[in-house]
Amino acid sequence: SELHSWNLKEFSDNCFKQWGVRQRPSWITTVCGGKNMSSHMDIIFSNGKLDPWSGGGVTKDITDTLVAVTISEGPTV
Repeated sequence: SELHSWNLKEFSDNCFKQWGVRQRPSWITTVCGGKNMSSHMDIIFSNGKLDPWSGGGVTKDITDTLVAVTISEGPTV
């Protein structure tokens, strides 16, 4: 099969053509502050060691009420 590199504009155009919406790559960072969560509280972040996406998650406690839990034999729950 032919290798095809990922292209945001092409992906966005196809999504708009099919669904009538465009991606907003910075939306979550703009709305939720990204990894700057100092104003948040009482959140438990769970990560499974078998989950390939866990490396991009919160994997260490940020504060006493922003806690990271790792599930050694599981996917993210």
